[in-house]
Amino acid sequence: MNIGIKSLLILLLLLIVGCSNQSGTGQNFEQILTKASVKYSRLLHVLEVPDGKIIFYELVKDAESSVGAAHLKKGLGGLKYTYSGGYINDIPQKLYSNFLKEISLVYGEIKDENITEVLAQDERNQYTAEIVPTTNTKRLWYIYPIKKEVTSLTVKGYNKSILLAEEKLDLEKQSSAGTFLNNK
Repeated sequence: MNIGIKSLLILLLLLIVGCSNQSGTGQNFEQILTKASVKYSRLLHVLEVPDGKIIFYELVKDAESSVGAAHLKKGLGGLKYTYSGGYINDIPQKLYSNFLKEISLVYGEIKDENITEVLAQDERNQYTAEIVPTTNTKRLWYIYPIKKEVTSLTVKGYNKSILLAEEKLDLEKQSSAGTFLNNK
């Protein structure tokens, strides 16, 4: 291979690497969310998914805080914002659920310190939620992926085998809206 072609290939490789680093491969989630006009106060958790990452973040409005989620998709130039959703919850509940159909994610916030496990059941499957501490009194829970053909879920919060909260989600009507889990 002649020196001119080698030099051109090296130059192209350096250019590609340089552009990639400037557009999100450095994993600067704050810059990506800010550029996408996502209002958040802090990042809570990063979930690796096959096509990128799901970033859970805290929303704050009028001294109330809640959880939102954003999907960042892998691309040639790095991670790109594709979708986010969230809620502000000013009603005290034991547990809150949100379904983002676009990214097959069910997630929420545990506000009752007695809840130690969150399970969801659809027509055929049972899912166990991952629980992530976010503050001394609140915890994030999520189930990913939820099959897109699922039309309803029953979400339950437990302490050991004692049911503390339960709610049925109609995923066809609540494509990106949440529902409260009521006290049992």
